[in-house]
Amino acid sequence: MNPTQQKPSLIFEMLDLIQREPNYQARAIKMRQLRCLELNTVLQINYRSDVKLDLPPGAPNFKCDNGDPNMSIARTRNVIHEFLELSPNNLQMNQAQKLRKFISILESVNEREAEVFILAKDRKLQDKWPAINIHMVRDAIPGIV
Repeated sequence: MNPTQQKPSLIFEMLDLIQREPNYQARAIKMRQLRCLELNTVLQINYRSDVKLDLPPGAPNFKCDNGDPNMSIARTRNVIHEFLELSPNNLQMNQAQKLRKFISILESVNEREAEVFILAKDRKLQDKWPAINIHMVRDAIPGIV
């Protein structure tokens, strides 16, 4: 990444940049350059078999136009753990409470960020960004998956 370029703050922008690189090697380098807690978290949700979110598959009904267009899923990093199957907080919430909380998160972020979160939850990032796969993640960011 050019030192004068600002690193994107939205995860979908990062994934788009990685996807646009011309080959595997360039995409792996771009992923390494863009590495941050939020990108790592999304990749782990999508690719780690031991990370399971206790949420129903697919996109719930939510209002796509409510979120701040500049709001990243970064603001959700403190609550994502609550959706993990074995989290103590998850065990204290019933399914309706979890779904309401998930919908409130989706409605608070950029619409494309919400899409990233839903795709990662369902382990379908590769449907939207086919050039990004588990092998690339392992090569670019060793140890996260």
